[in-house]
Amino acid sequence: MGMDLYPSAEDAPDFSVNGYGWLQIMSYGVGLVIGAHIGSEPGQYFYCGESPNPFFNDGHEVSESDALVMARCARTARLRGIAVNDFDEDSQIANLLDRFANFAEKSGGFTIW
Repeated sequence: MGMDLYPSAEDAPDFSVNGYGWLQIMSYGVGLVIGAHIGSEPGQYFYCGESPNPFFNDGHEVSESDALVMARCARTARLRGIAVNDFDEDSQIANLLDRFANFAEKSGGFTIW
């Protein structure tokens, strides 16, 4: 199951990621802004908010201000991961965090489907 993120800004491109990639983004704390984080056990997640849940592709809306904070979190997670040798600068996760940050900054907010 993939996640498709549709921006509110008309001139921003969509962002698609597979379910595992979305969980990777969330695991670096990016989802804390919207009350979402993965748990310590496989398949475990936490969401402190109202439906729809951002871990399911059912229309969760992210405001423009939250999208900008999520972008900053993704950039910080990328830099931290590289600095402490969690991953290399050209790794898949570094690229994923960077692509998500670029999307979130330009999105004007987005909806998760």
